[in-house]
Amino acid sequence: ANYEIEEFTYYRERINNNDDIKNHEEEAVTIKIKYASTTRGRQIVNESLDSTGIMLWPASRIMCQFIAWISSSSSSSSSKYNYIGDTVLEVGCGCGVVSVLAAKLNLVKFIVCTDFDTDALKLSDDNMQLNNLDQEHEIYYGNDDKKDTEQDNNKTIIKSYPLSWGSVSDVDQVLKLMNNCMMNNTDQQEKKFDTILGADIVYQKTSDELLHELFASIKLLLKEGKEGKFILSFVSRDGPITPLKLIRAASQGGFYIDHVIPEQSFCSEKIKKRLPPTMGSKLLVLVQEQEQPQYNENGDIMDAASYNSTLGTDECHVFPGLNAAIERQNQQSDSDEEW
Repeated sequence: ANYEIEEFTYYRERINNNDDIKNHEEEAVTIKIKYASTTRGRQIVNESLDSTGIMLWPASRIMCQFIAWISSSSSSSSSKYNYIGDTVLEVGCGCGVVSVLAAKLNLVKFIVCTDFDTDALKLSDDNMQLNNLDQEHEIYYGNDDKKDTEQDNNKTIIKSYPLSWGSVSDVDQVLKLMNNCMMNNTDQQEKKFDTILGADIVYQKTSDELLHELFASIKLLLKEGKEGKFILSFVSRDGPITPLKLIRAASQGGFYIDHVIPEQSFCSEKIKKRLPPTMGSKLLVLVQEQEQPQYNENGDIMDAASYNSTLGTDECHVFPGLNAAIERQNQQSDSDEEW
């Protein structure tokens, strides 16, 4: 494959105090990323060895802008959407652009970028080094049980690790890695991740079986209930088909598609014009069902499946107009229409 190294710029808020007047300004944050211009990464003549993870995809851009904005010193108290906790895991990290940006901004205490594709993981490792994270932060790659040194509390620990969705042994190893790195915690009980990030990992060719395995792994890795968030940067390229597939998989996996993070809360129109095209990407926040049943205002039990079944109306904030698009599709209209 042909690889390129390019600088990407995202923006966060900076407040300057001048004679007791607060001036809100935008501060540019730039990272260097190595990526491929084609999915065919290993053997260009063998389609079975294509690798989507070595490319950059549109929904990762809106995730990166979100990461940059919530790193602003002023953002932590201004919006309920900004808190992502101390420990973060990225699934399907590809070339690692989201994790690298989060680590460079020292957004959290610990972040691990994961992928089943070892070529993509190697590329994310290269991007850590391109951004000097090998000098300022710890980097880990491989399956050995290397003892971690004590964490510098002012810097994010960033690791990369292989994770195949549905593999319980991989999940156990990733949790072990995180808990070893966070050993200075007074609570000796094994912890799970505060937040899991996924950028453009659900698309037309993602099978129902693979989505089932994704949610099964996230369920084992993520804190339960509202304490854990799965933030998914999502774009549909086939009308209502992939959103419907996602809703079905989330419901079966016991996850509420809770809300969409409003784009205007982290990406103004001025900033959006500076970013590469995002194809209408949106940030979905999913949370797990809790052990105690949840009830709606009418007193009915509202499990994940029941809640997600209410999505898709014209007034819905997550997938507005989805139900109407499905109905039109069933009436033999264009299945790839915009909605």
